[in-house]
Amino acid sequence: MSRKFFIQKDFIDCLVHKWDNIDQAQSNPNEYSHVHYDWFIEGDQLKSKQWYHWNNEVYRERTNELSLDEDKIILSILETGIDVVFTQDSDGYIGRVLGKIYKGVKVESYITLNEHTYTSFDQGIDSDGKVIWGDIAGPFIFHHTNVH
Repeated sequence: MSRKFFIQKDFIDCLVHKWDNIDQAQSNPNEYSHVHYDWFIEGDQLKSKQWYHWNNEVYRERTNELSLDEDKIILSILETGIDVVFTQDSDGYIGRVLGKIYKGVKVESYITLNEHTYTSFDQGIDSDGKVIWGDIAGPFIFHHTNVH
């Protein structure tokens, strides 16, 4: 089997879990809501959904595709047309979205992923450079839901 196959399989093995940020939300409740993030495979599709713990209502569901370009993993979010480009490092994977325009807003994201932790720092920036949505305090830090 090819090296690309093993890179993609390792990436999926790291990503496909139920995650939450309970530790972060409890230690800093004024800055972080308790959020659940579920990555799963349905049929042959990679899907994700997110919801707040307090109301248990899903606020975001996405269908994603993975592709490989050299040693980069491209996670395409089908609903938005945004691609997150991941590279492998010594601790796992680093993903970035830089300067993609979606609904008139520049999207910037920085993600880290390994077998235990998923972090996500996302912002939407208007044409004046003002942050109009997203994390200001820092990244959301998720761990496997069943590990605490």
